[in-house]
Amino acid sequence: MHRYQQPIKLLTSTFFISLTLLSGCISSPSEPAYDQYLALAPAGTFQSLDSEPRLAGFMQLFGSMQSDHIALRLDKVYAPKLYFNDTFHVITDRNQLQKYLLNLAENSDTSVTFLDATSHGDDVWLRWQMRTRFKVLWKSLDITSIGLTHLRFDQHGQITLHQDYWDSTEGFYAHLPVIGSPIRAIRSQLGPENEY
Repeated sequence: MHRYQQPIKLLTSTFFISLTLLSGCISSPSEPAYDQYLALAPAGTFQSLDSEPRLAGFMQLFGSMQSDHIALRLDKVYAPKLYFNDTFHVITDRNQLQKYLLNLAENSDTSVTFLDATSHGDDVWLRWQMRTRFKVLWKSLDITSIGLTHLRFDQHGQITLHQDYWDSTEGFYAHLPVIGSPIRAIRSQLGPENEY
């Protein structure tokens, strides 16, 4: 290898990494197609939220993600031992869940609009739209996402299973400084969004 090839490769790599980091700081992801989804499957597509009384405590808890609401309601809504997965964390203890939700409430402004639900036995599936505002590094983010939560209730009406299903890439990761641009670049390699 020529003695200048190694420094040139290093310089080229550094240039492309810097370009990627810079583009992550100044570009933003395309608007999600949630409006299309909600036009095709609007609120009320499934059962009315009023038809499932077990959801009342859950909706009060997540409808207003504030520290005082979490401290007052969590013990009534969730069982002491549980399975909770929101795609960021897996939690199996109510005390740990409380710490996690209190941290979220302190570091973001989150509001959830519940659309509708469907149930079968101890299981309920609930559709929602969430808006989250928070700051990451130097960038303030205001993100809207949609999702579905699978809940399972025990004989006391408490939640023992909470599994979220949502587009965490479009709803979170693609908006982040530094890593957002590489994520969007990878997605574009899979084909243009409007092609399908």
